[in-house]
Amino acid sequence: MNGLLGTGGGIILVTTLQKLKIETKQCYATSLSITLILSVISSVFYIKNGFVNISDFIPFLLPSIIGGFIGAVFLKKISSNLLKVLFAVLLIVGGTVSLFK
Repeated sequence: MNGLLGTGGGIILVTTLQKLKIETKQCYATSLSITLILSVISSVFYIKNGFVNISDFIPFLLPSIIGGFIGAVFLKKISSNLLKVLFAVLLIVGGTVSLFK
């Protein structure tokens, strides 16, 4: 569900918010916030049901926190058009990698 409502839903959410004339940076920030919440909920579910151990998440915590802070700083400094291009490139690369796994 997280894949559908998290990342996939984020793509739909960004597009929908942009159609509602919400500022581009606010659209991406809102989408990422919702994805974060869904990821935390998924993590708790997987740990609680024994699908993964908490130790499986530890290597990802510090890089995620650092990446979040860096992203927040750069969000204020980059143009909306560059943000759209970076998001599109990320989707293309992520989709391509997923196809070949």
